[in-house]
Amino acid sequence: MGRIYYLDLAKVVAVLLVVFTHLKENLGYYGATDYVRILTYYIDRIGVPVFLWFRECCYLVWRKNSR
Repeated sequence: MGRIYYLDLAKVVAVLLVVFTHLKENLGYYGATDYVRILTYYIDRIGVPVFLWFRECCYLVWRKNSR
């Protein structure tokens, strides 16, 4: 079985969300409105769980195909 491209794409999105989290924490909110602060808070908080979930999905697919 070949690569599952939608899982690869989902991992890329999750990694970008995690990177966004670290950038936001280091750069701050200079001049941002409350709406932007709330929106970015919820966007960056979902990045790590999504990343871990897709990593586990890829592991389970690999494990299933290696038997």
